[in-house]
Amino acid sequence: MEAVQEHYAKVLGPVYTWMYGGWEECTQRSRDQLRELGISDWPRGLAIDLGCGSGFQAVPLAEMGYEVTAMDCCPLLLEELREHSRALPQLTAVESDIAQLCQWREQNGQTAAAELVVCMGDTLPHLGSLAELDSLLQQVAQVLAPGGRLVLSFRDLASSELQGCDRFLPVRSDADTIFTCFLEYISAEQVRVHDLVYRRNSSGSP
Repeated sequence: MEAVQEHYAKVLGPVYTWMYGGWEECTQRSRDQLRELGISDWPRGLAIDLGCGSGFQAVPLAEMGYEVTAMDCCPLLLEELREHSRALPQLTAVESDIAQLCQWREQNGQTAAAELVVCMGDTLPHLGSLAELDSLLQQVAQVLAPGGRLVLSFRDLASSELQGCDRFLPVRSDADTIFTCFLEYISAEQVRVHDLVYRRNSSGSP
């Protein structure tokens, strides 16, 4: 996870919200998605957002009435989340490795079972192996209340191998920044994603 933290600190953190289309737009999209899933009608209580980023899901969940623990390893994104959630005291942003979910709860005295755990976006593919994924899911099973729910989303980049130039995926661009990804297929189960960010400097040149 240290490599992920470094990558977010140096590359993804500064452009994360921008690459998704901006905070307001993406948060509204998440509100709509969560409502479509029926989450607004589910029992309230503790909700844990694993890999919360700048709060696209955490803020709507708090607005719905959940007590939200929003967990991420990127301080920059957590600070952005705190700025957007000042009016939501029921939302707590914590810096932690999501793979250490149970350890964090134990160390911080969080004993309440969760009615809801969400892990959305590209969080799961950041885990280093299938064993780490299995461990995380086991931890989630431990923290969920009876009848609690887990909501997952991720991009499936491994089931169909792209070829040639199709392995370059445009993400977003504007007058000052171009963001694209390059996919490197390591095995049938592992794809390495190279994030390429080009930014215009203060002199006006790339």
